[in-house]
Amino acid sequence: MKKNKLDTITITWSKDDVIQRAKESYDLTLTDDEAREILRQIVSSHDCNIGINWDVLDYHINFYMKN
Repeated sequence: MKKNKLDTITITWSKDDVIQRAKESYDLTLTDDEAREILRQIVSSHDCNIGINWDVLDYHINFYMKN
């Protein structure tokens, strides 16, 4: 059966989103590697009931910077 391209959706967050959010919201300058690590944390603890949104990024940025 051929899938219709409307059968699935993909929402993409990038390291650049993490870097920009950290700078704009917390005046933090993250490296590409730090942003990638935060993305890894986000995906490893993903909760499909919550999804990934700015609050989730904020939580993980804060958590990462405290460690």
